[in-house]
Amino acid sequence: MNRQLINLAGVLTVLALLVAGIVAIALPMYGTAQSTDAQTTTVENANDVYEQQIAQLSRAGETISGVDSDLTELRREIAAAPQLDDVQQLVSDAARTVDVQVKSVTIGDPVPWAERTSITEDDAAPAPADPAAEAAEGATPEATDAVAEGTSDDPTSAPATPTGDPASPQQQVLVTIVIDLTASYTDTGDSGGSGQLDGNALADRASRMAAFVDALGRGPRLLFSVKLSTDDKELTVTALTFFQTEAP
Repeated sequence: MNRQLINLAGVLTVLALLVAGIVAIALPMYGTAQSTDAQTTTVENANDVYEQQIAQLSRAGETISGVDSDLTELRREIAAAPQLDDVQQLVSDAARTVDVQVKSVTIGDPVPWAERTSITEDDAAPAPADPAAEAAEGATPEATDAVAEGTSDDPTSAPATPTGDPASPQQQVLVTIVIDLTASYTDTGDSGGSGQLDGNALADRASRMAAFVDALGRGPRLLFSVKLSTDDKELTVTALTFFQTEAP
């Protein structure tokens, strides 16, 4: 009887030790293994995301030269400083292309840029007439002058200066250009009056006005025409040019 009790006690002791070993050693190791597996899965998922981001950055890096080229082109249109000599050169090049004489170029002071949300009556300038249509209709000088004048030369009708943030890096400059339609680019004196014009002369003058405005718009510096006015001899173009300094 005593031997059986001793054997039973020994078996129970061994079982207790096995259970204690499982609880104290095996279960913590199993839990650690499970946690390690979960962390491994998380790291693998994060690596997949990083690899996708690296692939996207690599593709973006392949186009960086194109972006730099586009930025350079935009900087030619909207400079990082006033660079108003560019505007003078643009006007001169346009006049040379059309072969008209530049009477004056008046450049105002930089003012904060403000979005133009609408076109006012003062800003609306009539486009130069189609030369072919003008000649075909055989318009009289008086009728053509009335259409070409469009807007008044009264200074009070000039485009109002928009109000913007004074600290804004985005600035604009008002430019007023006066050209003589009756003189060539190389002429140095006043061409005098134009006298009575026939249909062909009117068509040629309208064509030169349109060509000059079109040449101003070709750049590279952005020059946005906001008002045109003309008489039988001169064309006045009121335009805006822009620049944007680096933000502080």
